[in-house]
Amino acid sequence: MTPGARREGSYEYDAAPPITPFIRKCTAAACLGGVLFGYDLGVISGALPSLTSSLQLTDSQSETVVAFLFIGSVIGSFIGGYICDKIGRKTSILVCDGIFLVGSIVLALAPSYGMILFGRIVVGIAVAVSAISDVSYLTEIAPEHHRGALVSCNEASISLGFLLAYVSSYVVTVSVNYDQGWRIMFGLSGLIALLQFVLMAGLPESPIWLEENGKMSEAMEALARIQAGSGAEAVRNEDIDEEDSSSDFAHPVNEAVIGTGGNDFGPLPTDENHEEQENDGTEEVVVSKLKDASGTSTGIGTRLSLTHYWRHMAIASFLAVSQQICGHINILNFAPEIFNEVFGSATSSSLIATTIVLGILKFFLTTFVIFEVDRIGRRFLLLSGIFVITVSLLSLTLAYTLGSENESEFTLPQRTLAVAGCSGVVAGYALSYAPLTWLI
Repeated sequence: MTPGARREGSYEYDAAPPITPFIRKCTAAACLGGVLFGYDLGVISGALPSLTSSLQLTDSQSETVVAFLFIGSVIGSFIGGYICDKIGRKTSILVCDGIFLVGSIVLALAPSYGMILFGRIVVGIAVAVSAISDVSYLTEIAPEHHRGALVSCNEASISLGFLLAYVSSYVVTVSVNYDQGWRIMFGLSGLIALLQFVLMAGLPESPIWLEENGKMSEAMEALARIQAGSGAEAVRNEDIDEEDSSSDFAHPVNEAVIGTGGNDFGPLPTDENHEEQENDGTEEVVVSKLKDASGTSTGIGTRLSLTHYWRHMAIASFLAVSQQICGHINILNFAPEIFNEVFGSATSSSLIATTIVLGILKFFLTTFVIFEVDRIGRRFLLLSGIFVITVSLLSLTLAYTLGSENESEFTLPQRTLAVAGCSGVVAGYALSYAPLTWLI
């Protein structure tokens, strides 16, 4: 046993395996999907005033433009998991890049309101499928000791995407014809999609997905590339010992998988006995765990009923729904309109500049939580963030209700409450729902 290593069953792990340059490259490429996610959600904030002026949209039509991306996201969420399982994580990301590119071109060249809606639905589908495929890929290529940090990088990338959307909106607004600026803002997302496509094309597919689909040789090749941090020359047909082939990945492609035996876990179930498991009348799944939280070895044969996790599923579902309805995305989408009402008539560039401040706040707080979550604690951060969001929404509500009916302008206390409310919602979300929903 090597110094500083730990052993679990017949597996030996390094205490702190390094993140290879190749894994960093894979992470950076996959996280561009998070940047796309954040950019396409945030760009409407800067593009909407210009779009509304250019196409003479009514308030109802402007709201519909915002909403149609989420309609596309609902569609994408229903098909995203199936696509990822059917064609693979990497291939799903490449397909999403193609959809993002098509959607950005449609939006950039849209001649009418109807085409804008179509483009928003296309981008919405890509946003949802990308959210699934990017995280799946990151989870399955990340070493166990660094998995939480690498997967959390995707959330930081989403915040970075929002910030890039606000900065690009400001630059376009001050330097391009106002009524046509929205075309450039929408079109820029296509460049990010193209960049991710180029980077992902040279990376391996998830070895987990390859293994589960019976492509053992390709899985071993992909795993060797990820571990060694080099190209196909890193693949060794000989002397792949147990330590290498049973690395600290979530679902190791070990010797048992490729049929050579020689470890405690034995071969994975075949299609025949898998059918028997499905037809035995029980609502059970085979849970693979090298070691449970108590330190007791459980092995791959441990069976746990799905009903055992009903409380966990309820909490996870509640967090996922709350993340979407807490008001955060509404603040970001309509920040220029909110500040225009609060402060009266102002230039478009100054209104969009306020979104940059919100974007910076969101990015740095999200990044802070990612690095400090293990020290501060998930529960404390989540409850604190929810409390801040609640107080901030109350503050924003008071800002719109305190003034006299005869007053057409907001008073200083109202403006203070409005700014504090908008900033607080973004800050509270960055402290809680943004980095912790999927981590918890």
